[in-house]
Amino acid sequence: MEPPERRRLTLEEYLKLEAVSTERLEYRAGRAVALAVPTKNHARIAGNLVMALGPLVRARRCDFFSDDAKIIAPNGDRTIPAKRHCATPGSS
Repeated sequence: MEPPERRRLTLEEYLKLEAVSTERLEYRAGRAVALAVPTKNHARIAGNLVMALGPLVRARRCDFFSDDAKIIAPNGDRTIPAKRHCATPGSS
């Protein structure tokens, strides 16, 4: 049997853990993955990417999400940052 911190979680278990966690978490392949705290430089780069990619995303009629958004990716992972996903408008 896997140690509790290594076993796979259901999405419901992850959501309960996320609600009480002091860390930023992402749900990947049934595991809670801790994320690094973004730095000012990271936020600057992310902002520049949003501005640069915005016209391309709008041209494809996709939704574009900020770092604070959480979505469920097509493979079932609940991810943050969600910028890297392009979903059909209104999905997730």
